[in-house]
Amino acid sequence: MKKILVVASIAASLPVLLSLPAGAQWTAGAEAGKAFDVFHTDYAYQTGTPDSFINRASGFGAGIFFGHDFKVGGRLFLGFELRAGLNDARWEMDTEDVYAGTPKGGPSHLRYDIPWFAGLSGIAKFRVLPGLAVTADLGMAFSRIRMKKTSASSTSYSYDDWVPALAAGAGLEWDLTSKWALIARFSFIDFREVETISRFPDGEAWETVTGRPNLFSARLGILFRIGGS
Repeated sequence: MKKILVVASIAASLPVLLSLPAGAQWTAGAEAGKAFDVFHTDYAYQTGTPDSFINRASGFGAGIFFGHDFKVGGRLFLGFELRAGLNDARWEMDTEDVYAGTPKGGPSHLRYDIPWFAGLSGIAKFRVLPGLAVTADLGMAFSRIRMKKTSASSTSYSYDDWVPALAAGAGLEWDLTSKWALIARFSFIDFREVETISRFPDGEAWETVTGRPNLFSARLGILFRIGGS
């Protein structure tokens, strides 16, 4: 509920921002850097003690963005930004499942990743120096979450869907010219829990798999100011 209220507040503020005439400016850009996927995973078995794991992976991430800034004070700018991106970070593991006292089990392969995302955020920029601004953003993101286990003889499961999340970030913006700027950004995307059932090849349900994914990223990029007054 808290996440819904935060996102609703941001969305409600956009018409107010759009009504501000002074210093309005469209922006666009691209960025690339390092992405870090984290999956907090819980396994609740039909029998036995539940297990919890934290699975981590890192990889290359890139994205594009498009936004609008409004000058609301001497050094303060507010606005919004649309972003879309991808990353190739994925966690994988081969394992041998053994179910004591049963003939079931065998080799299996697990793979978790967050390949694509898109989002809308409110963004604030404060100029600490004439050519340097500190930025902060907060908003909503949607990402593809994939958790998959495959096996010919042991349990298998598959979750593959778009999942909402709360996104927050901070960064720096250095002016190169009146139109171009370098950016450095850090962001955190916190997804809601996702759940799937793990089953044996004969259809028997063995465990409930619950995942709470997070996506961290550190990126460098370029920003272009399309227009302004």
